[in-house]
Amino acid sequence: MAGGETAQLKSDQVHARQTFLRAVRTNGVDTIRQLLGQEGQEAIKLDDAGVLGETALMTAAQHGHVDIIKLLLTEGWSVSKKDKTGATALLYAAKKDHANAIETLIEANASVNDQDNEGRSPLTWAARHGHVNAVKMLVQHGAVVNYKDRRGPIPLIDAADGGHANVVEALIGKSSIEEKTKALSGAASSGHMEVVKEALDTTASTLTKEHLY
Repeated sequence: MAGGETAQLKSDQVHARQTFLRAVRTNGVDTIRQLLGQEGQEAIKLDDAGVLGETALMTAAQHGHVDIIKLLLTEGWSVSKKDKTGATALLYAAKKDHANAIETLIEANASVNDQDNEGRSPLTWAARHGHVNAVKMLVQHGAVVNYKDRRGPIPLIDAADGGHANVVEALIGKSSIEEKTKALSGAASSGHMEVVKEALDTTASTLTKEHLY
């Protein structure tokens, strides 16, 4: 192949990859199908990654593009691959509260309790950022509620410290008395009295139901 043709081929491949990644970010499903099915097939590789090692599947999960997630999974993208920080596509979705993306990835056998390099699970990130939809979806699919990352706090305490009352409500009924006490203490110390009230109301309601039934 002549030098000019080689240069043109490389240029076309670069353009195909750029177009592909832009389509992943902007939910361009038709563009992705066209690229994967035609001239972009050889240029777009499953192991292509960004600066942090993020794959196209991780980018789709980060933006909550469920149709693209499904398409990429069908085309062979790995649901368990990690970026340089140890994060999977599921963790990307959890950090942005994309419950539908979370469900899609779990249905594709994503590990709900996988941790990044700092020992943070998808539930850890969702709770820390106050993403109640993600929290509920992860718990529904078996996320370990009382798992500690390397810093020590469990998701409930992270949520309480951050003032995320709705997440505290979702998690507190699944935690021990000791963990509830730590969460309440942390919330009170941080001035999050609405969290304290929510936690007490939820605990009282649970105890009442247990007593009645």
